[in-house]
Amino acid sequence: MPFQSTQVSSDSVADDWNKLVDSYARGIRYNSLALKHAWSGDYHAAAHVWLRASRSGFCDGRILFNLAVCYQNGLGITKDIAKVMDL
Repeated sequence: MPFQSTQVSSDSVADDWNKLVDSYARGIRYNSLALKHAWSGDYHAAAHVWLRASRSGFCDGRILFNLAVCYQNGLGITKDIAKVMDL
């Protein structure tokens, strides 16, 4: 069977690209804000920013890793190894 291509509009591709870039940028902003809190010693605020990011879908591996460290060590959030494994 020969390869069959489908037509995709450039507007559709551009829209998808813009959504991807926006999501990535939001994830970076969430992570940067949480890291500022963590570096100042406010782990409670940091953990909740990472948690909000993970629930809103604007997250990547860095956010999930940092949230897992908070859960594992009880930093700003209740220690919960089961949640670490679920992330």
